[in-house]
Amino acid sequence: IKLRPASQFISEYPIMRPIQTSGSCSTLVDASENDSSKLLVVPPPTSLECIGSTVGSTLEQPKEFVERTHLYLPSQEEDDDLFYDDYSDDEDECRDSPWMQKSLSSGSTSQQRQRLQLPAYASDGGEDIPLDKYLRTIPSVIERAEELQAQPVRVLSDKTTQGSRILNICQGEIGHATSKQTDVIVSDRATTCHIVALRSTSGDDAAGSSEPLVSLCHIDKAEYEECIRNMIQTHKDHHGELSLDAIDMDIHLVGGYDDGEGTSLAITEHLLRLLGQISTEEKDDITMTLRTCAVSSLNDTGFGAPIGLGLGMDTASGAVYLASVDDTVAGPAPTLRAARLWSTAPRTKLSVVHTQFSHDNTISIEPFKFSTFKTLDAILSLPDHIMLQYTSTNPDVEEDDFCHRVRTTLRYIRAYQPEDIFGPEINQPAQYSY
Repeated sequence: IKLRPASQFISEYPIMRPIQTSGSCSTLVDASENDSSKLLVVPPPTSLECIGSTVGSTLEQPKEFVERTHLYLPSQEEDDDLFYDDYSDDEDECRDSPWMQKSLSSGSTSQQRQRLQLPAYASDGGEDIPLDKYLRTIPSVIERAEELQAQPVRVLSDKTTQGSRILNICQGEIGHATSKQTDVIVSDRATTCHIVALRSTSGDDAAGSSEPLVSLCHIDKAEYEECIRNMIQTHKDHHGELSLDAIDMDIHLVGGYDDGEGTSLAITEHLLRLLGQISTEEKDDITMTLRTCAVSSLNDTGFGAPIGLGLGMDTASGAVYLASVDDTVAGPAPTLRAARLWSTAPRTKLSVVHTQFSHDNTISIEPFKFSTFKTLDAILSLPDHIMLQYTSTNPDVEEDDFCHRVRTTLRYIRAYQPEDIFGPEINQPAQYSY
């Protein structure tokens, strides 16, 4: 996308003003200061040799608008690992994407923060801007993703964690916890799936009214809007509706890759646009910061495979890292939880396995129906390389033990009935200790 210099539009569109006076920044915003203002991205004129050159007489009309969100990006002062400098005193350079605009943090009147802008869908039949490609134009997003991916993957096992309490969240699940309940919350084996991790604090926490809360979910399709909204509402409820201070929430997104089907990108688009919408709706109560966004092509090796398949978070510090979960800490009941993915019932909601009210070292598995099916034995009889093609949507990037896990799950489904686990009416959650 090429942008017309802001000066070209001042006389033509008096309601618009440039957010930077430099000729190198040609982004325009609505002159209104209210939150409904939109960012205007101007298509290129028919003749524009370079910035500051004479513009041809034929000009196209502006047609792309970008919605402003209240998803903040971290500043240098907040995260020393981020190289990005928040515009500082140099306003002669526009070093970020044209969709970025500096803004004051709701939690601070002295620190300038940036809010993420999301490109609008094309409304004239034109080609949409791939969101993951757009994210590559934002230095702080790229830098944070690269820093995360530069770390070695931490293999969590009973030996490496030295007795730490590990809460593993499987595909299609969500969990909430405090540091009093667990030391690490984690999920792995995400190919096109995305892992969403949240950690919230409140200014009242120091006074003892509440403690930091973490949440993590494993998203396998571009749905679950109600679940995401409920997850954020859980944080509001935890810190209290009457809190005098805004809640600060850190958001980490990891998952997907540059798959040929566009499955990863669909989930990325859904999550970021939904979180952007929620951030605006909740701006008076929650300050949301997108700390990590290593998704879709930003999580690709360059050879059509994901870099990070898992994400772990230290519940006490909020530190995150790429993770892999060994079988010794993957439970409890990992095979039963995997059987949910083979259920004939539609999965419209994420299964909540842990909350801040859960008893120590206990998860709850919500009832679901499962049963054998005609081709079960036939699938079990297949050699691994053929089974992989039939049972995975991403056979080229699955981990080596994928077929072993499928066989274990199918044998479990053949051996047990849901009534054995969830009671005669299949309405009793199953409780397990971890």
